[in-house]
Amino acid sequence: MLFRLIALITFIITSLHAQEIRHVPLILNKGGTVENPAVFDGKGMIIDLGIDVTTHDWQRDGELWTSRGPFKDHPAVADTQRAALFIEEVPMRIVRDREAEKNSGISGKVIYAAPAMLKPSEMGFTEEGAIYFRWPSGKRPGTARIFLPPVSGTSLQSTLPMTASTFTALTSVFVWSM
Repeated sequence: MLFRLIALITFIITSLHAQEIRHVPLILNKGGTVENPAVFDGKGMIIDLGIDVTTHDWQRDGELWTSRGPFKDHPAVADTQRAALFIEEVPMRIVRDREAEKNSGISGKVIYAAPAMLKPSEMGFTEEGAIYFRWPSGKRPGTARIFLPPVSGTSLQSTLPMTASTFTALTSVFVWSM
């Protein structure tokens, strides 16, 4: 009983403790490289905008691009609700071939849609882990940047599911009101 009372009082006191409130939007719009990631120090919380892989040696076939092998620490992502690649603020939708998965007869086997079947803003992985994607409508090679999400566990952001809304919140206007 005494422990609960102390815990409640501690919670109330720490909740009332005034923290900095930012009224000016914080614009996060820089990416980094594997060697030099762009990060923002959020006073104890690090928000990593990901790794800019625009200058990677991509295999280019018009609007369809494929990485030359997997990216270090970025394995294939089976979860189609997550994003494994972004073109600026646009998440690439991971597309799996559910019919081929069923026909494989192997429970839990992940098979991605063939590169030729992708629509704009869609992506998949080769069996070796290379990324392939079709450029989104309105984004053009040479003018838009390509980002990998941060390596898992290296920042607050990388512990969150990487969805379109997460990435947009982290790369556009970010207002601190804690």
